[in-house]
Amino acid sequence: MKILSIEFDYEYNNLISAAINSSVAKGTFWTSGSDEGCEGKFSWCSVKKLVRNQEAKWFPQQPDNFGGKENCVTIGLSKTVALLSDVDCSSSNRYICEARDTRNTPVNSDAIVEECAAVFNVSKEETQKTEDLCGMVNDERVLLLAEMFAESSDELLQENMIAISTCSSKKGMDECDTAALIFQCGQETAPQLVTNLINTAQLDTTAESVPLPRIAPKCLTDFSCVIDQSMRDDYLNNRVTTNAETFTACGIKYLLDYQARSYQDASSLCCKYGLKLASIENAEELFCINRSSMGMNFREEWIHTWVAASRLGASDPSDYRWCTSSGRFNLLPEIPDRYPERISYLDWYLFSIKFRPPAAIPVVLVARDRLSSRLPTLCKP
Repeated sequence: MKILSIEFDYEYNNLISAAINSSVAKGTFWTSGSDEGCEGKFSWCSVKKLVRNQEAKWFPQQPDNFGGKENCVTIGLSKTVALLSDVDCSSSNRYICEARDTRNTPVNSDAIVEECAAVFNVSKEETQKTEDLCGMVNDERVLLLAEMFAESSDELLQENMIAISTCSSKKGMDECDTAALIFQCGQETAPQLVTNLINTAQLDTTAESVPLPRIAPKCLTDFSCVIDQSMRDDYLNNRVTTNAETFTACGIKYLLDYQARSYQDASSLCCKYGLKLASIENAEELFCINRSSMGMNFREEWIHTWVAASRLGASDPSDYRWCTSSGRFNLLPEIPDRYPERISYLDWYLFSIKFRPPAAIPVVLVARDRLSSRLPTLCKP
């Protein structure tokens, strides 16, 4: 095996998943990264590739070469982040080793294709297309084909030739990366030419694509869950406090606690009542809650509550799961997103609902929140 090199963006999510699933995969670990002898130009030494700035994820203010002798790279891992730092090479840290996974593909070349597909989030068939297209662009035949495809249009011919000149010069870190960059460039500058080249190469463009399995989102489990019998009795007998009330919507008896809490504390609170942080079956359940007597003791115009959904570690930023039920998450895009820009923020992986009760015009919105957020709690059986 070789010491860890983080060449591609998806590997950060893999490492976070490892930290979630293992009690030892948290802390600071050596990587093969170094800028020894070439200050500021970091490379992954075990694979002899540059650290690409567009994909490297550094801690804030890193790398800083503190004291003028930080030439090696570590990665800090937790359940939510995987970030790089430059450190003194003589310091002591734990380490991670890696090797290509050949368990499902005993032929090494097939394993490379699988890895290439994972890197660029495409099917193996699409990976093969990019590799074949890469070979064609380096073939002089492509110039004749580009002229033929232009069909006597000087403007289209010029567009095709510019695309060939621009894209054929693309160079990645390896053959797979080069092929993907050429393919992406062609799709952006001359998509019809790319389509014609693929068809001419006699690739099987009608074959069904089989995408790689997505990385499933994880749920937070680091909270206590102990029933408090007196609180359970309060819920069963509709005894409300200053901060909480019960209400019924579409045959389900909910509990709403107005005090702002963290996600873990909200989950623990529901457990004390013998309940669970609410998972929502469908949009109709949200509208049913909004039409109920919810919030009668709440003076604010909006009620913004935690619900039990998470996208922690998911490969698709829109891929949420319910953590207290086996139901499919299907609220998006049916319910309007209050903060759509947050989908691109890695640490905003938890989910909440904003209700505007019937005292005004009924409105329901969804929102994304992070671990440090503090919100009221919605519990259900």
